[in-house]
Amino acid sequence: MNATHLASHLNLLKESLLEVLWPTRCIICDLPDHLICPQCLKHLPYIDYWQACKCCGAEYGQVLCCECNSMILATRGLEHYPLDGCVSVFRLTPTSRRIVTMYKDRNEKRLSLPLAHLLANIIVPAWKHDAIICPIPARPSAKRRRGFDHMETIAADLQAISNMPYSALLQTTKGGDQRVLNAKERLKNMKDSFQIKPEVDTLPARVIIIDDVLTTGSTLFAAAHTLKQAGVNEVFGATLARV
Repeated sequence: MNATHLASHLNLLKESLLEVLWPTRCIICDLPDHLICPQCLKHLPYIDYWQACKCCGAEYGQVLCCECNSMILATRGLEHYPLDGCVSVFRLTPTSRRIVTMYKDRNEKRLSLPLAHLLANIIVPAWKHDAIICPIPARPSAKRRRGFDHMETIAADLQAISNMPYSALLQTTKGGDQRVLNAKERLKNMKDSFQIKPEVDTLPARVIIIDDVLTTGSTLFAAAHTLKQAGVNEVFGATLARV
């Protein structure tokens, strides 16, 4: 038995032992056998694409969007919406927040695959042609604390189930906790907070950025600005949750 097979068998033994000691339960209702049981999965606060704004993805913004109109953008110092389109899986509620928190901060890494499936279901088919998935990179301090880059892990699973290539094109240059900042302050704080990784030789014409939570959009906007400045023609956004 070679080292790879041995490692695989040991990992399987570890997972089996953990399942005996701490059986899998739904992180929402605590029923056994599923990380998110079918009933809870069915009743998540999904955002209906057909009722959402086709520009920014705001819920119920199809006819008149109150989040990306010219007046709202002007108050944030923006002339136009920085993304070429944006979608989100669900609203951020106590239930959906628990899913995101359990995954990225409570070490429930097994949620990566089901979350990747949810993202795969909402990415607009027209965006996919010649596109590359690009995860928003975790800050180095957050990555050290969690032990993994949560969106890069989802990106790898998303590639496996959708056959869309992914590439970690971006790296952080700065950044901090934005929870105490308002929308305009977040935009200012995130300016120039990303750069293209030095090892990236060529960039695609189209990129789909993925992230966990869209609050004001400042993180996605900053990433889109960096990519477009580097020569990417179209940048779309897809997130798990939206405030």
